[in-house]
Amino acid sequence: MINPVVSGDVNFMICYTVNGRRIRFYATDSSQRKSPTPFLPLTDELDITSFLRRFKVLQTVINIARIMVTIKDDLPAVTYPLGKRMKSGHSEITCNFDGVMKKLLVAHLPYCDPDVEFRVKFLCDMYKHAKVIAAPFRSEATRD
Repeated sequence: MINPVVSGDVNFMICYTVNGRRIRFYATDSSQRKSPTPFLPLTDELDITSFLRRFKVLQTVINIARIMVTIKDDLPAVTYPLGKRMKSGHSEITCNFDGVMKKLLVAHLPYCDPDVEFRVKFLCDMYKHAKVIAAPFRSEATRD
């Protein structure tokens, strides 16, 4: 979820997800914010080991760049709060020109608990969650 306090009012966003050799491009707009699936796929899931799919990725990036050039005058001057330190739970996030820095004390990392059983349970739960999230992508990949 995009936090308007941090990012301002984001009316439209183009983004992508990468999972190993697979990539997919999405768009979202403010009207989709309350939707259970706010991201609208712009492409199929593309396996970049295929030459034709790599060409499709390049074509998509060029088309996105063309869109950005077309709407550049309507884009806000600052898209995120540069240099501002923001607290999020136990972490501190700072946006800079060359990247985003997240600081978190080692003591607050869930997998650093001295209890080995807790760490194993945490990692197992994390992998189970990742499997649930990746399930739709696996079923789409088998259709290609």
